[in-house]
Order: sequence, then structure tokens, then C-alpha cells
Amino acid sequence: FSQMKVRELQSFLEERGVVTAGINEKSELVEKAMNSAHLPKLAEKPQKRRPSKQEVEDFVAQIKAMSGRQSMENINVITGEDIKNLDEDGLKNVLEKGSAAKRKFQSKADKKEKSEL
Repeated sequence: FSQMKVRELQSFLEERGVVTAGINEKSELVEKAMNSAHLPKLAEKPQKRRPSKQEVEDFVAQIKAMSGRQSMENINVITGEDIKNLDEDGLKNVLEKGSAAKRKFQSKADKKEKSEL
């Protein structure tokens, strides 16, 4: 085990369900590996898959159709693909809208807090 790289040791331990968080020294990983060598490998986790574009669009449509305390019609969902296709001005516009919405929300929260005093 002492000949293995740190990443290899971490993988070896994680395959057996041994927690490696907080271990900063290779010697500690080696010791844990030696003490865990008898443990069987855990069943492999299923690979996560990315949702298709259609699945994302269906999900967004479901969210927008939900009823709630406030209308969902004005919610804009921006995907990574949207951001990739934005020019500099478009990106600034999106960021400014987000900042304005945050300021508006914070202003309402501040007013509510003051009224409660």
C-alpha cells in the first residue's frame, strides 16, 4: 500500500465504504488501507446520466405550470446552453436582472424586518 498514490489509496478505501474525508496524510491512508484490506468491494454505484434536452424542457414546463403563492409565469430558466450562446451584452443583461431581483427581494425583507420592530 505504501507504493500506491494517494488517489489510488482513496479509491481503494472508497470502494470498500471506508470514509477518507479529513485524512491529510498518506501514512494515515496506508494504515486505513491495511486495516481495510479484508473488506469486500461494495456494489458499484449506477452511473449518473444527464437528462436529455427534452426531459429538461418537460421539467421546466411542469415547474412553470405549478400553482403556488406567486405566479410562475415570470420565472426564466437559463440553462448552460443558453449561457454559452449569449454574447457579452446578453450576459450582462442576465446578470443585471438577477442582481436587480436580489436587491428587490432584500429590500422587501428589510422593510418587513423594520415593520416588525
